[in-house]
This record gives sequence, structure tokens and C-alpha cells, in this order.
Amino acid sequence: MGLESLMPFELTVLPLLVIGGLLVALGAFLGPETRDTEFAKDLNTDPETKGTAVV
Repeated sequence: MGLESLMPFELTVLPLLVIGGLLVALGAFLGPETRDTEFAKDLNTDPETKGTAVV
């Protein structure tokens, strides 16, 4: 009895990747760098400004 009754050893990498990816995405979403930021709602397509966001 042990964890091998829950899942075979060969498949344990899949849930770890999913859980790790979710934690990374959640951390990026909740991080201070993205707070109060509008993500390029209006994108300037002027070639001189090289597609920077209009502020």
C-alpha cells in the first residue's frame, strides 16, 4: 500500500507539471508587477513607435 495504489510511477510527472504550471500562472497573475495594469487595450500600429501601447 502506498502512493503507487493511487497512480503508477510513470504517470506522476503529468500531475506535477499541471500543478506547477497552475502555481506559476497564479503567481504571475497575483504578482505586484501586474497589479493595476491595463494590458495594451489600444495598440498603436504606427511603424515609428514599433507597436507600443498608447498611454
